[in-house]
Amino acid sequence: MNANTFRLLASLTGILLTATASLAVEHNVASGSKGNHLELAIQNGSSGRIAVLKAEVTDLPEWVIMSSHQIILRGILPGKEAPVRFDFDIDRLAQVGSEGSVVITVGAGSERWIKTIPLKVTAPDRYALSQNYPNPFNPTTRIEYTIPHSGEVSLKVYNLLGERIKTLVDDVEEAGVKILESPAVDFHGEFEYHFLGGKLL
Repeated sequence: MNANTFRLLASLTGILLTATASLAVEHNVASGSKGNHLELAIQNGSSGRIAVLKAEVTDLPEWVIMSSHQIILRGILPGKEAPVRFDFDIDRLAQVGSEGSVVITVGAGSERWIKTIPLKVTAPDRYALSQNYPNPFNPTTRIEYTIPHSGEVSLKVYNLLGERIKTLVDDVEEAGVKILESPAVDFHGEFEYHFLGGKLL
């Protein structure tokens, strides 16, 4: 999945923190995407040195997985900028179309600056089929697959002679990450499964 980088600038004026770049628009992030970034440039607009500054994620949707929620900066000189970067992933099971906001609070001493960054989950950018788990089959198995566009999906199990054993999915499905749990009573010996979706049908 493609990663996204979102940037904003906060300026400490000595009285309050203000945003000099706006992220009021909604930003799209793909379901299951990894390595997304929120980058801030904290600018000391005051005449004195900022001894300690804290940037913290104070609220986020349950489908956003942050690698760190807090960053401490020290010794920002007057007129200088200091970078802050929050890395995050989007849960692979996040529903396409889900909306939420990441709230970042930046503070030094009694000053606070709060920025809300709206996010919207979009469809994954490619088809994918993961290894079934557990493997080999137990009484049941889980198969995960990803479809980037709503459309026809077919998932069939074949034995090594090429004979179809079972059709697990043959339907129109919405875009997103899907998890199928299937009983394995009909599966004996070695087998393989085939996945076709959208334009691949």
